[in-house]
Amino acid sequence: MKRTRILVLGKSFPEPDNREMETICTIGCTTAGKLIRLYPVPLRYLPNHIHYRPHDWITAPIARSTQDTRAETYNVMSKEISLDGRMIPNRGWVNLERYVFADAQWHYRNLEALQSAQKSRRVSVGFIKVDCVKNIAIVPRLEEERALHEAKIDQLQQQQLLTAASAGLLAFQPYRIVVHWTAPDDHVVYETEICSWKVLRQVGKVSEATADRHVRKLLDTEIHDLGFIMASFKDNPQFKVIGLWHPKKKDVLLYKSQLTLF
Repeated sequence: MKRTRILVLGKSFPEPDNREMETICTIGCTTAGKLIRLYPVPLRYLPNHIHYRPHDWITAPIARSTQDTRAETYNVMSKEISLDGRMIPNRGWVNLERYVFADAQWHYRNLEALQSAQKSRRVSVGFIKVDCVKNIAIVPRLEEERALHEAKIDQLQQQQLLTAASAGLLAFQPYRIVVHWTAPDDHVVYETEICSWKVLRQVGKVSEATADRHVRKLLDTEIHDLGFIMASFKDNPQFKVIGLWHPKKKDVLLYKSQLTLF
């Protein structure tokens, strides 16, 4: 395995699994802009001091997966992960852009182009700019889903695979977030679920109305230069959003105006 520095761009929200591993993936890119998916990451077993967040730099030994045929998937020695700095978006979107836009191979003009790459090249992750968000739905999850979730948690605790503290990380998320959106120069309206840990954690403990206001503000394309970091999952080929690119448009315009001065 080669020890590699990776900028974390997004994490899927963890769900309990009947196996010993979390069903969670992490998307990031190297210092050269190469796209990396780390899967699986057994988050509940990692000590708190290496619980990384989006825009953290991490360093870890990684190697191409021999079992997962998705193009970007790497296995990681999770116990050897170390935090290696942080990019602060409010002050550093320009610095983030250096890495996120360094390699255009994983940038797609729309969701159809990403789905085509999935069929032809086993691509499972991509970045797409968002032109307009047409609608956002905060959908309460069914009580049957809650019961199934809690049964899995109980089973893991009985098998001593999950502590009470770790179970808190896997708390049931009461909502699904579904967004209808378009890409630039594309009139097709796509329907996509948001599975970003960052977003779901922020809305999971508030009312449905508060969750709706928060997500609408976060995805407001009048305010933000919005892009989706999208991934498909091993047991589900549909693409979902697990990371956001959302600098404020006024900051982007300010940066571009400063460039013209030189």
